[in-house]
Amino acid sequence: SAVLNPGDVADIDMVFNAGKEYRLLVCNQEQIGNVQFKVLDQSRNELYSSNPDEANSYWDFKVENTQSLIIQLSVPDIDKRNQITKLTPNGCVALLVGFKE
Repeated sequence: SAVLNPGDVADIDMVFNAGKEYRLLVCNQEQIGNVQFKVLDQSRNELYSSNPDEANSYWDFKVENTQSLIIQLSVPDIDKRNQITKLTPNGCVALLVGFKE
C-alpha cells in the first residue's frame, strides 16, 4: 500500500509462479477517485487494463510459466475548477494479491 496523489502513477514489479491462479485487487480511499490498474509484461506490453469507472477492480488469471510482471497503478487527475479548497487530496491505495494452488 502507498499514499498517492491525483495524477500519480506507480509501477510494482512482481513475480508470478507457474501453475497458480491469482487475483489482483485494488482498493483506495474515495477522495482520490477510482484507481485504474494495468498489468504489463517486461516489454511493457499491456496484458490487462481495469475499467476506470469501476471501484475496487480485480482480475483473476492463471500463469502457465513463472514470470515477472509489472502492475501499474494510476490515480486520476482532479478537475481543479470544481475543487472547493486549494488543498490537493491524497489517499491510500492498496494492491492485494491472492492465489490458490
